[in-house]
Amino acid sequence: LSQWWLRRQYDIAIQQHSFDEHTLINISPDAGTVNKNSIFSDEELRTLEQNLPSEYQPFEGLRFPLSANQFRPSDDKNKSKKGSLKDIETQNGKKRFIALPDRLGLSSRLSLYDAKHQFVVGEPPSSDQMSYRPIMVNSQVVGYLGLKPVLDKEDALSINFFSNQKRYLLLIYALTLLSSLVAALLMATYFKKPIQRLLNATNELTKGNYQHQVVIKRNDELGDLSTQLNHLAEILHQHEESRRQWVADTSHELKTPLAVLQAQIEAMQDGIRKATPEHLDAMMRQVSSLKKLTQDLADLA
Repeated sequence: LSQWWLRRQYDIAIQQHSFDEHTLINISPDAGTVNKNSIFSDEELRTLEQNLPSEYQPFEGLRFPLSANQFRPSDDKNKSKKGSLKDIETQNGKKRFIALPDRLGLSSRLSLYDAKHQFVVGEPPSSDQMSYRPIMVNSQVVGYLGLKPVLDKEDALSINFFSNQKRYLLLIYALTLLSSLVAALLMATYFKKPIQRLLNATNELTKGNYQHQVVIKRNDELGDLSTQLNHLAEILHQHEESRRQWVADTSHELKTPLAVLQAQIEAMQDGIRKATPEHLDAMMRQVSSLKKLTQDLADLA
């Protein structure tokens, strides 16, 4: 149901309740008065006060057979540009009925009854829920004004309940949204710090700092990830130490035959040794040792 429809039905129900509990019009031989607490506006109240009969005569100004059109202004009056409610002419000193603005659909819901509850004019009764208000003249009931309900009181209470529930739901929605934002902020702060530590640890590993350890004391996946990252750093550190040791050993193995060859060649150049077949064979053995070592390095690669 649309909000406009619910609001209109609720207003009509309130008007129905006001109709049940308040007197709209009181007619007396002296003057007509209108209840200020009625549903009419100030302009409508002034119009009613100026056009109530100055003295009571049953069905003043009505023609028979009765017709709802008798309560509508004539075309000549509709076309008149004088238009002011105060300028309506009277006949024989008697003021007549005039049309009023119908904001709540009263034209299709009001009906007039005589003192014996006999229908006279208006909307024919169609249910047992018609509300009746007596028309009093000189403390005597001369007729009844009936109002056909649009909603019963239970429907009006239901509409009021739904209206209140809507406000409560909006409040709950706002509180839920606010609490969700606060919870999201706390969760982001809770996960941001350990994730930032893990990111810094990976940056240190890429720089070759394998001794860097990240400390995250948690029992969740982030704690397990930090443990595995520290274990990876230890393995990389061991591999780095093994690589350095292997490079040192390889360098030593290459340096020994090269140093022997260099010493023999320098001795021959200085004339200390002669280029005899024995010396050349010794040099050939050192070259063969270097060749074998380089072949082993190539195989390892």
